[in-house]
Amino acid sequence: MLEIILSMATMVLAVQVLILQNHYTNKLSELTILLNTVLDLVDSGKLNPDHLDRLRLKIFNSSQ
Repeated sequence: MLEIILSMATMVLAVQVLILQNHYTNKLSELTILLNTVLDLVDSGKLNPDHLDRLRLKIFNSSQ
């Protein structure tokens, strides 16, 4: 009986790990896109306060 309970608990934990891995993979992808955008703006010389404010907002929203 204990083995069944431990097996079920292990499966639940494995599912939670997979869910968290997917979540953080998506967050990393979003932040990579934002970083690429910032680097493109810096490289093109078009970095102005309006661009920075929009990027700050995107970064703040993606971190929640």
